[in-house]
Parts: sequence; structure tokens; C-alpha cells
Amino acid sequence: MSVSWPGMIGVVSGMNKEGITVTINAGKSKIPLTAKTPISLVTREILQYAKNIEEAIAIAKKREVFVSESILVGSAADKNAVIIEVSPKNFGVYRVQNTSRVLCTNHFQSEAYKNDKRNQKQIEESHSEYRYEKLQELLQEEKKITPAKMAFILRNRSGLKDESIGYGNEKALNQLLAHHAVIFSPQKKLVWVSSNPYQLGEFVCYDLNEIFPEKCGTKPSGKNRIEYCKRSVCRF
Repeated sequence: MSVSWPGMIGVVSGMNKEGITVTINAGKSKIPLTAKTPISLVTREILQYAKNIEEAIAIAKKREVFVSESILVGSAADKNAVIIEVSPKNFGVYRVQNTSRVLCTNHFQSEAYKNDKRNQKQIEESHSEYRYEKLQELLQEEKKITPAKMAFILRNRSGLKDESIGYGNEKALNQLLAHHAVIFSPQKKLVWVSSNPYQLGEFVCYDLNEIFPEKCGTKPSGKNRIEYCKRSVCRF
């Protein structure tokens, strides 16, 4: 499954039947002058073929891209998540050590980009580092993250130390302009998708175990289909 908008080709947020999840965050890029593989098609290929993190990395590594992007990959099989960092001339994988949380905004964190001037400029001059610190601040307050707590974080519109920075500020986690927010539970095959307005509406949960059962048989239709869909969706 994937979440995007009409006319979008590829995947920006999604999960496959194996419990592989992907989301993408743009990095600092120069203006592309040649056409290569779009990131959304790389992520689509990952969801189509990968069953674990190593397979996802192998797929991303073999494709040439023309922009810089962080691909956050979660895996039910590995019980882990990594950030695949791709750009036209470099490739890196960021794995966290001695922690169960990996954070991603709009700059690269792997050793491969440690001395990358464009990435350093992104950290120094953009809002990415500020939002990264805000994420750390909110997560430090929570020992255990639940889907409801994560939704609260994704809806947050304040600055560091709960400072009021105004609606729509690019330093906020919720800038009131994103198309959607998604919460994944790969091992349980659950996906929560935000509803209007922006992330402020309810997050609707879809159970992929029920929507895409292992043994499908004939698809339900009519009233049976409506009842089937009702059983597959919950909200909070």
C-alpha cells in the first residue's frame, strides 16, 4: 500500500506485505541537468521486491538518481530501521547504535556525507537541524512511543522548549502544509494515515492483515464489501 495524491507516480510513503516500510525526505540538491531514476520509483521498487533491510539497500544502491534524498526504511523481519541516503554522486546508510530510535529530517547523517559541503550547508542554514532537535526534545519526554503519542508529535506546531513560533513556521514539525502523515507498525501490519486538515484531523488505521489476507479467494462485493472494509479500519 502507498499514500500519495492523484497523478503521483511511484511511492512517497508505503508498506508492503513483508512489513517493509518506506518514507522519503528531501536533502540538499543542485539543479539536475540530466534525467535519472526518480526517487519515488526507487522506493516503489523497494516495496515491490524487498523483504528485509539489506535487500532494500541493494535496490537503492544500484539505481542512479538526480536528487538527494533520505529513504527511511523499516523492516518487520529485521525489527529495525535504517536511513538510506542517496545523491547523484554518493551513497550512505545511517544505522543507529545503542538506541532503538532513528530520527530523520532533511539532512544526511551517515559517515559517507560527513564532509559533504552541500549537506553541511543544509545543516547550518536550513530548518532541518532545528526540527531534528525538536524531535529529540519531544521523544525524550516519552519512554515508550504509542501510535497516539506519535500522532501528537506529528501534530506539534511549537518550537524548542514549547516556544510559540507562529502557525506555518518552517521550523515546526507540523508546518500546516504537508499532504499527509503516516504512522507504521510493520510487525503488526498496521498503518495510520492522517486526515484533513493536514495532520490535525484524526489518524485512520488500516489493518493490512485484513485488507490483504494471505489467502484472498473471491473479493467481497456490494454490502459484503462494505462490511469487510468496516472491519479493516479503526480510528483514534
